[in-house]
Amino acid sequence: GRLDDAVYEAVPPLTDFDAVVLVIDPTQHKPIADTFPDTLRDGHESADANDDVLQLSEAIEGRCTVWAVVTKADLLRLSVHPPLVDLLPVGPAWYRRLRDMNVIERGPLVQELDLGLLVEHQPAFEWGRSSPLLAFAGGARDDPFGARDLLGALLDTL
Repeated sequence: GRLDDAVYEAVPPLTDFDAVVLVIDPTQHKPIADTFPDTLRDGHESADANDDVLQLSEAIEGRCTVWAVVTKADLLRLSVHPPLVDLLPVGPAWYRRLRDMNVIERGPLVQELDLGLLVEHQPAFEWGRSSPLLAFAGGARDDPFGARDLLGALLDTL
């Protein structure tokens, strides 16, 4: 509609960006989307985040800092993807497990999500240091994690 056109006109072309936050919703990420209950997928069509990274790298000219963030970390425990079942405990312990992982420890978990983008596309992007990789907005009983780290990294870069 008219609002969408106005938003697109206000956003500069991708070639003008020197930093990007790449947000990946695991419930929509094609390699593992079907491991989540249908209600979590909310009827959206899945897409491969790795393909999106390739398209982004083609659209941006020059070196660009990119932070990769996997959102909805709380929903990962509801996937039946075998590596995720092995890594994340069912029940309230999932939060402590993810919260206590540092950035390096979260890397293998992101690889289990079939997100090859962290290594395969390094020539295209300068991956942001201290990327949280996983971000959780928080809930009734749990504090957020990852989001604060990302904001700090963005501010440091600016």
